[in-house]
Amino acid sequence: MYMKFTVSRHQWNLDLHKVAEELEMPVPHTAILKMSGGLDSTAMGYCVALYKKHEYHDLKLKVVTINGYAPKNWNRMYAHRILDRITHLTGVDFDERIVGEQATPGLSAQQEREYVGREELWIDGDVDPYGTAVQKTAEPHWTEGTVAFTGVTANPPTHLTQFYQDYLPEVYGGDYQAPELQVRTPNKIRQEYDKSNSTNRMWWQPWTNWHKQDLAELYNNLSIMDTLFPLTRSCEGMGSEIIAQKHCGECWWCQERLWGFGKL
Repeated sequence: MYMKFTVSRHQWNLDLHKVAEELEMPVPHTAILKMSGGLDSTAMGYCVALYKKHEYHDLKLKVVTINGYAPKNWNRMYAHRILDRITHLTGVDFDERIVGEQATPGLSAQQEREYVGREELWIDGDVDPYGTAVQKTAEPHWTEGTVAFTGVTANPPTHLTQFYQDYLPEVYGGDYQAPELQVRTPNKIRQEYDKSNSTNRMWWQPWTNWHKQDLAELYNNLSIMDTLFPLTRSCEGMGSEIIAQKHCGECWWCQERLWGFGKL
């Protein structure tokens, strides 16, 4: 009961039974898919849907999406469009779609309630409202017998200075150990899967050592470049492109998308 997803540099062997045996834990019966509406999680969701369709029919699929704060609150819309298209392409339904709201930076819990109308996702003084939203939204569903999938990729190679020369010298003096970059550094091999130290729960990051050009090759191999790529959004720009639902073409994420796929 496994599927292989292969590109030139990498191969993802999706086999929950084998990994559960390796980690000495029960085979997961439910997959939690963290999907943002971006390129990475879209490919992950499509692959897991194919796995359910062809190999593990009884696997339940729950999707967790964290909606950004206004005006960047587009994740819910894009993720739902993508999930609908994946179902159309594969015939696989997602059992549950769970949406959390990211608190607005700089607002207290009281201001969040008064001005934005959102409850319970802000912890006063928290420096990571996104992480808080993920924890509060996904954690109750990530119980024993589940596997949590995330679709984060590696950054482009560090010799491609257009991605680093402006950012790093200004903020870190050229130090490639910046925490934001180490999470996705291409300079080391990261573990794809493991189980939580404190609980009997599995997590899996299939693309953690893949970069965007690898992912573009996978999109072509799976024949989803024309069907799913146009539905995705990578832009983190804050201008009029948010309202127009366009990519700005200038932010770091747009540049990474262009480098990997050759188009926005």
